[in-house]
This record gives sequence, structure tokens and C-alpha cells, in this order.
Amino acid sequence: MNNPAISEMITSESGRIRDLEASRAESVNKFKNDINSLLEGLKSKIENEDEKRRHLVELTKHVDQMGVNNTVLSEVTNGLLDKLIRVRRYIEGWQNDRWGADGYKSNISQVIDEIVNDLSIASRRRLGIVGDVEGIKREGYYQER
Repeated sequence: MNNPAISEMITSESGRIRDLEASRAESVNKFKNDINSLLEGLKSKIENEDEKRRHLVELTKHVDQMGVNNTVLSEVTNGLLDKLIRVRRYIEGWQNDRWGADGYKSNISQVIDEIVNDLSIASRRRLGIVGDVEGIKREGYYQER
């Protein structure tokens, strides 16, 4: 089972996951700066204190949920990298062991199922973040009216 294509795929996917995590972290920092700017704009443009509080509460809810989604997304991304490393180890073990192929197949299959589940979680969390961004835009749009 010495397959260079599989080894190359796992290596390249590991790099993509690292790039995804770096991109996510950069986006989070930019988002934090944008939110701070938006909050300052809201504070200065809304005269009515009750209205200001209401919008700040709504923004805070969206930001809090984005923080939760971002944390879970980060954990899932890091978990994917660990799982790909486990698959690589199983493949290497399989290549060096002539008698235990069924055990390796079972382990690889199990990890692939975990990866599929993690990708589903990551997708839902990304959609949640997009929804929160839309909510923040709506609240920010209010200040432009």
C-alpha cells in the first residue's frame, strides 16, 4: 500500500488546513477592528440613549455568537489536521505491516467518518458566522439611514 499519491494528498491537505486556520485568524482580527469602528460610529451617531443601547445589545449578541462559532471552527480546523496526521500514520503502519490490513482499514475508515462529521460542523459554523455578519450589517445599516 505504498502509494505516493495518498501521501502527497495528505501532505497537501495538511498545508491547506494550516492556511485556512491562518486566514481565519486574520479575518477575526480584521472583523474585531471593523466591529470596534462600527460600535464607535453607532455611539456617536445615535442620539437617543435607549435606541443606542438597543442597537449595541443586538450587535453584542451577534458578536458573541460569532465568537462562539469562531472558537468551534478553530477547534474543528485544528482537529482536522490531527485526524489527517492519524490517517497518515495508519497508512504508514499499513505499509510496514503485512498482516493487519483489516485493522488499518477500519481505523482509516473511522477517522474519515470523523473528518466528514467535522467538515459538516465547520460548514454549519461558517454559515452561522455569515448569518451573524448579516445581522451586524443590518444593525450598521440602521445608522446610515
